[in-house]
Amino acid sequence: MSLKLRPFGRNELQKSWTSPNGDFRSSQPQSPKSPVSPMNPWSSNNNVMPGKFRQRKGNSFEDSVDIPPLSPKEESGGLTEELVFITHVESPVRFWAQSAEVETAHVIEKMSNDLQIYCRNKPLLQSTPHVGKIYGGVYLEDQQWYRCRVKELIEEDKVKVHFVDFGNTEVISLRSIVFLSHDFLSPAPFAQLYCLDGVVVTSEELLVEGSNMLYNLSIGKLLTIQLKEPRRALDVACAVELRDNSEVGVGNIAEELIKHGLVTSTSAGQDGPPPLSPRTSLSEAISKEMEELTKENQSLRNRIKLYKEGEKAVDELRKYYSAQAAKHKENMEQAVSHKVLDLVSKVHDLKAMRDATPANGKTSEMIMEAVDLTRNDRIDLKSIKSLQQVLESEKNLEKAQDNLRHCKDKEELLSADLIPKRDEAKQMFVDSIELFCKEVDLLPLQEREKHLQNVLGQLQDQGDSSNTKCDLAVEEAVQAYEDWVERNHQDMADVRQKVHHCTNDLVTALSNLQLALVVLQKDSEAVSTSVVFDDMDTMMNALSSAIQEEMDKSKVSEDKEAQQIVDRTVKALISELSKEFQDVRELRDNLVINYRTLQADMGKWLETKPDIKKAIEIKRIIKTLRSRLRHRLADKKDLEEGDEPETSEELQKVENEISEIYLKLHLSFEDESNFLADVGKATSHHFPELPIAHPELGISEFLASNGLVKPGRELEHYPHHDCVPSVSHDKCSVVKTEFAGRPCILKELSVDREVGDIEILKRNAVNFSSVKNPYLMQLDAFFVKQSRPSHDMKLFGNLIVKMNFPNKDLTTTFSQLTEDSDLLAVLGDLLDTDDVDRLTAQQTLQHAYFCKCV
Repeated sequence: MSLKLRPFGRNELQKSWTSPNGDFRSSQPQSPKSPVSPMNPWSSNNNVMPGKFRQRKGNSFEDSVDIPPLSPKEESGGLTEELVFITHVESPVRFWAQSAEVETAHVIEKMSNDLQIYCRNKPLLQSTPHVGKIYGGVYLEDQQWYRCRVKELIEEDKVKVHFVDFGNTEVISLRSIVFLSHDFLSPAPFAQLYCLDGVVVTSEELLVEGSNMLYNLSIGKLLTIQLKEPRRALDVACAVELRDNSEVGVGNIAEELIKHGLVTSTSAGQDGPPPLSPRTSLSEAISKEMEELTKENQSLRNRIKLYKEGEKAVDELRKYYSAQAAKHKENMEQAVSHKVLDLVSKVHDLKAMRDATPANGKTSEMIMEAVDLTRNDRIDLKSIKSLQQVLESEKNLEKAQDNLRHCKDKEELLSADLIPKRDEAKQMFVDSIELFCKEVDLLPLQEREKHLQNVLGQLQDQGDSSNTKCDLAVEEAVQAYEDWVERNHQDMADVRQKVHHCTNDLVTALSNLQLALVVLQKDSEAVSTSVVFDDMDTMMNALSSAIQEEMDKSKVSEDKEAQQIVDRTVKALISELSKEFQDVRELRDNLVINYRTLQADMGKWLETKPDIKKAIEIKRIIKTLRSRLRHRLADKKDLEEGDEPETSEELQKVENEISEIYLKLHLSFEDESNFLADVGKATSHHFPELPIAHPELGISEFLASNGLVKPGRELEHYPHHDCVPSVSHDKCSVVKTEFAGRPCILKELSVDREVGDIEILKRNAVNFSSVKNPYLMQLDAFFVKQSRPSHDMKLFGNLIVKMNFPNKDLTTTFSQLTEDSDLLAVLGDLLDTDDVDRLTAQQTLQHAYFCKCV
């Protein structure tokens, strides 16, 4: 049976054990809450690092559990007292507690905070934990990490642990355990097991009630313990007197438990000496007792004598076996098999040392292989001559294209022979690309990349553990390394020569021995018995000594400066080979592919140019269709105003023709846009002179607006343009119509009245059309209808009067003429408009139209 105390925060803790002037005091008793433990009772941060926790006796965390902790301070009265907080209650007389020292509080808080960060970033334990070992574990009730010792494996996924800093034992999941570093294992546990001195529990029925009362008397309080015996181990109960010395405290807690009948004093339950018999005097009783004590003392002396005799025999046996062991060890050292095994082991260590030495073995081979890569068959962008020609040709072509772009008119374009110069630069650029691609095709890019990747991997494994910086060029670093290797070889030449000679002598002697021991051989091949075998024992000792000498000298030669030389060389080689590795990938994955694509795109324009005649033909067709549409619309209006019975059939025929004209006109508009898109692409990449040579095509405006602005379009080019428009929320006219058989919407804006500047509106329209959003209608076209200034229109109207109505009075003005309804229709035909009054408007407006596809 055990209860767990509710931990509390540092602020609450400070209120309970410090007064405003810094003196210790106790708080008012608190009501117990749901038992939860362990939790971190500290909440503020401090600067104590995990590796600097106050350690108790013992070199490590795990050792400290079985070693007595530091003794408490001794008071003037000779008693030992401490201030503690109880963290876990096991029974009415046994409990775990932490020291209430300020330093301990800071250490526990810091370690608890660091544990949360450390454990959350560590992988969970994948193997079965070892019983008795310390890990980090999650306490289920607060989901926080604490130090815990594994006590027992319960199931495949459950384990019983003891939270060493708080004292309670729990069953947790294996998936909530991680390894801890030495910094968390080194501090000793902060919880000590105590027991109340002089009291026991006499009934199991009182365990729960007694534990609850001890819990209520100690929760959240600063208590005083007085040690009745020296501490032994942290998990061995130390007898203490537990007191609550606060103003409202109960004093001795054991006496309070006795008062409530929950525990019993050990002195109260003991019987006194047995009563004397009435027939026996006191002296007889004492004499009898003395006789029994004498017999026991004699028996004890006999046992001690036997023990000493046995101890002497054991000592003799120990000396005998020690002598036998020493003799056996000497025999083993003199045995051939032992010497051979020792020599083989030393040879193995020597090989491993030579392989690991930067001046020899695998490291040296790796570095020299990397050096060879930097000096032979290099592939980099600077070494490819054809690439430099490509870059130069590309630069010349771009310069020629810039000269064309900056021409002001056709005359300048033709007078300076800029186009022939550009064509010549383009041909040179294409030819240089062809040479470059052929040269790259001959390079072993794949094999070189694989070799570089392999060597770089080995060098990076060698250089990852070093923080040495290298500011030297690769040749300087390699030269320094080669000089050091040469010095090292000279220093080690004598001792290695000695090892070599000793090895050859021993191998020769062993070969002779092998031949002498072969039984099945011809007489002619038999070794004469008169052959004198050299002293192989001396040879083996000499070789062993030489090997040890080389190993000792190698350790001395591998100083810090030598390691820095190796590290600088490795880093310089990594830097150099990484550059080449990137160049190889750039060649293979980018440059060759990009230039081949550019070559194919430019190849079709070397001998040909965009067919401008096609654009002229499309514009001619559009002009014809616009004229036909205008006349058929006028015919439709005349028929709609007529009263003849056959008008309905003719009207239907005219409407069908108008629909057909609309469709053809729209398809021609699309052909024009597609052609301008092709020409615009050719202009941007190959022929920047086209907008200057053919301004009538409108290429510059098409490119500037990304094909959105459609010069030449009118409102009349869309069906139902004259229907009653809808009005949007911003009071702009909106008409539902069609374009090439697809539904669309026309939106009209009066520029000077609503948006101010036509160029601003045009830029906004272009920006809007570039937005790709499924919830926005696609903006397909933007065109502007502009009326002429009133003064110019007045002059133009008067000119029409004088040219077409010569019989009128010369003083008759256009405005007077438009008042005659008979002449209004004639003027309408002449001016190609139905709204003659607009020509006399005092204030003209510009109208912008947005065509949005539905």
